[in-house]
Amino acid sequence: MFRATPPAFFHQIPALLKFKLHQPLPLTPRESKQLLELLTVSFREKLDSEHGPSNVADTPSAHQVKATKTTIQPKPHTRPADKHIESILTNPLFHARRNAEATPAANPMGTFDRAVGTGMMTVKHAAACLRAERQRLASLYPVDLTQGLKNSGAGLKVVRWLNASGTSNDNSFLDEPYFAFNLFEFMQAEGLEDVFWVWIDRDIDGLLKSVVSRDVVNRRICSLFGHKKVAMRSFDDAVTILQKFATKIQNLDARKQRSLLFSPGQQLYEQLSHSHPIVRSSVSLEAFEAFRRILRTIYMYEIEYSSLDIYHPTHPSADGCLKHLRFPPTTLSVSAARKTVYMQRIINISLTAAKILFEQERVDDARWIMEYLRTNYPEEVGLKQSSVEHRIQKAQEEESSIQLLESLSIA
Repeated sequence: MFRATPPAFFHQIPALLKFKLHQPLPLTPRESKQLLELLTVSFREKLDSEHGPSNVADTPSAHQVKATKTTIQPKPHTRPADKHIESILTNPLFHARRNAEATPAANPMGTFDRAVGTGMMTVKHAAACLRAERQRLASLYPVDLTQGLKNSGAGLKVVRWLNASGTSNDNSFLDEPYFAFNLFEFMQAEGLEDVFWVWIDRDIDGLLKSVVSRDVVNRRICSLFGHKKVAMRSFDDAVTILQKFATKIQNLDARKQRSLLFSPGQQLYEQLSHSHPIVRSSVSLEAFEAFRRILRTIYMYEIEYSSLDIYHPTHPSADGCLKHLRFPPTTLSVSAARKTVYMQRIINISLTAAKILFEQERVDDARWIMEYLRTNYPEEVGLKQSSVEHRIQKAQEEESSIQLLESLSIA
């Protein structure tokens, strides 16, 4: 039932007892050197067996060594193990870049490269890298930012990543906030603008096939104009983009063209109307007239089109607005949903026109506009007759109080 232990086993016990789990003392320097040499030889033999034997023809003969004894040359790596180790040590992927790693914030695109190399890059992170790179270049190229954007090559780098990762297989990456704006700016500077318009063509084709909605196309075009919280593209550049988009859809029917141009056109009108007069004065006449033609095409509110000259870059005029208010169109249909927006537009345009008329010393016309607002929109502009009378009465009371205090003052 039980196997008997052979007697020879007990004879080996004294020999086994001299080996313990841990050595009592560390190896001496001589023993360490011998162990290292043994491991090195074993490692080289293993590499030689894996990568092939040494090439004997590559080894110099004794006669060749004597002939070149006077010339000191580096010893060639003839062993396969040496060549293998050298290929590892000279690989650029293992080169240390301490300066770039020490200050990653100073080189946003360096951060982009490392994230791409580790497979951690996303569209959101790419948008952050482009935005940081733009801010860095803006400080380095305060006079000519376009040249800085061109020299950086960031646009091409991101486009290559989009293609290699398959992210550009559909246009969903354009929905990331601020990504399209920053990427398009780099691509414009680097001469890659046509690549971006290929993506827009894909959206237009998807719209015709009912795969992409009109709102999605409008949102992606409007994103190219920027956002006031981050950065706004100049009005001239924005009009150029809108003109390019209008050319892309010129073969569509008029109704689809208007529906696609309405939201971008409204956004540009908002940008123009809310910009400072100094900024408006920098708008080129060509861009202004091109925008006027686009407004006429998309049938915006008549008050906006007829009053566009109040935002003229060189000669602002309120004549169109004044004519529209005095002789409004007989057929004016405004939906209930847009009634509030339309009313606010009339008020803003009228106030701007009145200001221009005052500056041009056309006081009677300016007063007529203010009376028009008081009559038609008293609550919205705070010009109700009762409110005006209350302000006058309050001012008179304050004046009488001041006179009373002056009479009671102690000399």
